[in-house]
Amino acid sequence: MLDAKNLIKASLDVGRDFWRAPNEAVDRRAIARPRRAPLLVPIRSLGANHRGRILQHLLALEPQDRYLRFGYQAQDAQIHRYVESLNFERDEIFGIYNRKLELIAMAHLAYAQDERCKSCAEFGVSVSTLSRGRGYGSRLFDRAAMSAANEGVRLMFIHALTQNAAMLKIARNAGAVVEHDGTESEAYLQLPESTLDSHFFEILEEQVAQADYLIKVQAKQFWSFLALLQAGRRDTTDTQEPPPPWGTAAGQKETEIQIRYPRGPETKAFRAIPLVSESHFARIPDKEDKRTFLRKLAEFIHPGPDSTAELIETLAEAEDNQIIGAESRLMLEGVIRMADMTAGDVMVPATRTDMLNIQASLDSLLHTVIDTAHSRFPVYEGERENVIGILMAKDLLKLQRAPELNIRALLRPAVFVPESKGLNDLLRDFRGNRNHLAIVIDEFGRVAGLITIEDVLEQIVGEIEDEFDIAEDEGDIFALADSTYRVSGDTPIERVNDAFTVTLSGSDPDDQFDTIGGLIAHEMGHVPQRGERYTLSGLDFLVLHTKGGAVKWFKVQPTALANP
Repeated sequence: MLDAKNLIKASLDVGRDFWRAPNEAVDRRAIARPRRAPLLVPIRSLGANHRGRILQHLLALEPQDRYLRFGYQAQDAQIHRYVESLNFERDEIFGIYNRKLELIAMAHLAYAQDERCKSCAEFGVSVSTLSRGRGYGSRLFDRAAMSAANEGVRLMFIHALTQNAAMLKIARNAGAVVEHDGTESEAYLQLPESTLDSHFFEILEEQVAQADYLIKVQAKQFWSFLALLQAGRRDTTDTQEPPPPWGTAAGQKETEIQIRYPRGPETKAFRAIPLVSESHFARIPDKEDKRTFLRKLAEFIHPGPDSTAELIETLAEAEDNQIIGAESRLMLEGVIRMADMTAGDVMVPATRTDMLNIQASLDSLLHTVIDTAHSRFPVYEGERENVIGILMAKDLLKLQRAPELNIRALLRPAVFVPESKGLNDLLRDFRGNRNHLAIVIDEFGRVAGLITIEDVLEQIVGEIEDEFDIAEDEGDIFALADSTYRVSGDTPIERVNDAFTVTLSGSDPDDQFDTIGGLIAHEMGHVPQRGERYTLSGLDFLVLHTKGGAVKWFKVQPTALANP
């Protein structure tokens, strides 16, 4: 934390380099030599409108830096999911911008969601390669510690790889206790009680960072405007230069071009453009920028987005200005992000795919269709890898009228697509072929999963409610004709207790759960699959429908009725 004297000195020096031209020559030896961070490093809190710059910063990290930051070899798709999952309302995201408004360092202070660990927070940081050795990681750590203490956090910890010596050194220098466990390490820092000074300095640092960011924006606009003026001046100078005195050199002839008009022919003579050599072709000039100076000035004042991240930021600003609604923004962002997604990103894995065996009896097929409540099913013969077609659930009704029909005659051709197929192309194929389901195969030709047109459209419009996705205000427990009940997986446990006059609890009394789906999944010890059963407190739970790894619906009945 800075004292008043150093803070005033740092404030006077904070903008000394802002007005230096961005393209001014820089000593390469100065670049190679790490530069010490200034006395005051403007660190600002980042909101959802900075999500694009955060993504750009993390994608620019080297593979080794990604490994140290996330603890694994994070791929681009995983970084995209991490950035999308950032909760700017609950957690704190801090960042440092350079003069070019590039995010060169960022920190994530994640507050614990569990009420029992409410006074804990986890810290993570990343610094771009060219900004190493300037103490930015340490400054971000100090800022995060001050913010956490002001929020009532008493313990801040860091989970890092043991080889991440820089991060562990920052924690150790701050007074944290570092514990090593093989390839992984954890650092714990006890935070002091917040004071009036700590709250004041946090507000002051945030205001300084906001002012610093605005100055950088204005400086960048100034130099861009100056470059635009220079370009306009060059254009004006070029148009005022007299044409070159070509003349007619020896060996050159005047070329006559016949131009035919509606009222008769007319001939005009033009001088040929002299060539450097008769054996060389005339050079084709570069494409001319025909924009006027006023047009360039207008584009400078209202520049368009240059990347996907900037386009998404523009949509967020449009929502803030009430130009578009929140739902419209989400749909437009879904369309933009879908362009970079593949079938492998949204498919249902093969292990969770409901498939029908062609050798099974009709009764068995009907039970599977009714229990899973799908409209289309991949059909296999022998092994699940051998998909021979797609069966429509409604086609089974034809067997009631004509039992002599062979079920193979009801199968429709299966469509196979690779994991790498883009969602845009896949949606176009779905619409063109009027086919709503495809089997996804991996690079070795094995079945990797299944994808439907609903999975693709949900990337744009969000979750699509089907007959099993009933709104909360319409109820969560339904009585069925066979004296059983259909219970939503997110039904509160207290409501289930009241409805069935039982007391549901886990094997460990200390474990607390809010929904029946969470309790059953914990007791089973794995993600429940369709068709699985579990008995708890005298009730038999049959998993009817799952989505995204969570149970959507149970079929519940007393154990005595389930096993007469």
